[in-house]
Amino acid sequence: MSEAIAAGELNYRIIIQRKSSSKDTFGQNVQSWTTLDTVWANIATVNGREDNVGQLVSMVTSRITIRWNASYSDTRNVSGYRITCEGRIFNIQSVLPDRVGGKIVFLATEGASDG
Repeated sequence: MSEAIAAGELNYRIIIQRKSSSKDTFGQNVQSWTTLDTVWANIATVNGREDNVGQLVSMVTSRITIRWNASYSDTRNVSGYRITCEGRIFNIQSVLPDRVGGKIVFLATEGASDG
């Protein structure tokens, strides 16, 4: 059985964003990020690695836990989203929904790109 999240465990204020596009004054597509939600979360580093393919690239995988929200329970919808927190950018790779435990866990990478 899953454990519920204690309020003190959610110690980071995160912003969940989705990529959007619009047209500039010249009619060209412009990519930007739209804020969907600002919520409390727990961020825990799962692992990290460095690759050296032409240049050194560092990538960290983190587990980001928030309270249950059905809007974010499907990886097919959320995998293109990103999370920002204190100047850091996390690209969501997958979602582990836990309705019984009342939480959503995002597995997200940081360091390879900004989304």
